[in-house]
Amino acid sequence: MKPIRLMIARFPFCRSEDPDVCDWVTTSVITARHDPRIFEILRWRKDDTPITLSRNACFEVALGSKVDFLLMVDSDMSPDVHLDANPYAEHPIDPFAKPFFDSSLDFLWQQRQAGIPSVVGAPYCGPPPFENVYVFHWATQANSMEDEPDMRLAQYTREHAAEMRGIQPCAALPTGLIMYDMDALAKIDKPYTYYEWGDEACSQKDSTEDVTLTRDLGISGVPQYCNWDAWAGHWKYKRVAKPIFLTSKMVGDKFRRRVLLEAGITDAQPTQVQVERPQFIRVGSAVAQPTPGLDRTGPTGEPVSGQANGDGYEPNLRHGNPAGSAVTP
Repeated sequence: MKPIRLMIARFPFCRSEDPDVCDWVTTSVITARHDPRIFEILRWRKDDTPITLSRNACFEVALGSKVDFLLMVDSDMSPDVHLDANPYAEHPIDPFAKPFFDSSLDFLWQQRQAGIPSVVGAPYCGPPPFENVYVFHWATQANSMEDEPDMRLAQYTREHAAEMRGIQPCAALPTGLIMYDMDALAKIDKPYTYYEWGDEACSQKDSTEDVTLTRDLGISGVPQYCNWDAWAGHWKYKRVAKPIFLTSKMVGDKFRRRVLLEAGITDAQPTQVQVERPQFIRVGSAVAQPTPGLDRTGPTGEPVSGQANGDGYEPNLRHGNPAGSAVTP
């Protein structure tokens, strides 16, 4: 197969872009320059609203420039958020994580060799308070679809998404970090991206442009894939990372810690009870051990040390107790 022309597209809203995006794009360009499968790298950016306009303009430029693969990254992304090679990664490090650019390029290249233009996107979550997973599958409540079709797009639950591995088919994707084989767009009509509204006044959103685009591509026969090994963080009021895998022991320890704190038990020869840290798991294999020393940086870059639990991070319970362990009398 002949080498490809790659375009990297960015959307720096109000001329603002998170430093995680800038660092990642720099690293990805260096990687691409040394890849013999890529003969030319184009760069493109647009700062405009609505986002449907910007994405459609991007596709038009890519098609006019005869781009083979298009890589889009939004300004609020934190790519490769749990990758050990990322110096700004969110802890705990995922020992199974793979770089999105490298692994997605390899996959799309193989798909094109097989004559199957495809799309690969990174999974990520929405902002608090729900932090839902922005990846979809088709769902039904019955098997009798002939007379009265019963089908809907459903989001992967946080628990299901935490266990997913590899590059897997899906029904629809978020488009904050995504790579397209541009041959795929021949399968759908313009406009490529658009909103769906819940009323005639267009005052209620039913579907956003990322879901309508990838859903329509999938229905038109273009396979959509989620790269579950390459989670992206999502900067909103906080950087939302991959869901943790919650265990019964972690739940029990959290209740025990709350009871003890409310009872005012904080000293007098305590017995230390180490609270489990979140773990990344691979289905059908041993559980990966979390990285010691659970430290991270806060939204403004300041160091934050704490103990992970089902709601995120809590500060250490008492001075001189860096492990963040609970205390019992």
